[in-house]
Amino acid sequence: MGNSSPGLTPDLTGRKALCVCGRVRPSSTTLRRFVYQGAGSRSATEVCVCGYHSLAHHDDIRRGAVSPTLRNCTMFSPRGDLGYDSYWCGCEEDQEAAASDEKAQIRRLA
Repeated sequence: MGNSSPGLTPDLTGRKALCVCGRVRPSSTTLRRFVYQGAGSRSATEVCVCGYHSLAHHDDIRRGAVSPTLRNCTMFSPRGDLGYDSYWCGCEEDQEAAASDEKAQIRRLA
């Protein structure tokens, strides 16, 4: 199970996992490329609400960033539990289209 803290055994009861193509399944460590994104996960604790990793928030990196999103984020704030996990169902989508679809699905879940 990727993207989780060492020793963390999350309770997946009632959680859903989302594929980039939009398929939703009950969360399970047996799903292909399953990534837990709940409380205590690396995704929840090491990624800021702005979308950048905590390491990118060091002043020297942040001030020199090309991205205005990172440049204007003055303080790291963990994004926390995303409310869903991720997996790959085996779909054969183009990566650019898949990324666009994933963003649309995230907005629908919010």
